[in-house]
Amino acid sequence: RLGMVEPPRPLTWRQRVRIASEATEALVYLHSKGIVHRDVKPDNILLDERLTAVLADTGFAKDQRPDASVRCRSTALYMTTGYLCPSITKGGEYSSKTDGYAVGI
Repeated sequence: RLGMVEPPRPLTWRQRVRIASEATEALVYLHSKGIVHRDVKPDNILLDERLTAVLADTGFAKDQRPDASVRCRSTALYMTTGYLCPSITKGGEYSSKTDGYAVGI
């Protein structure tokens, strides 16, 4: 039929682990440059036609290096609630650890 697309097949566990690993590698790269993503969640991991993961939506990302021209000490809640590190809700700062928490969720 015209316009009918075959529904996508579920991802295998091997594919899921590879996607998570690629997204985590991207996050480690950002952190190595002093950048904290602050909105890590499944919706922000995009896949191409070969299922290669790309970490997207850096709209809330902040440069946390000591020499950064703008430092973020915001107490605003940027992450999506289900992925928000509990320390942030208690007034803590965003860091690579809070991004790591979101990856683990």
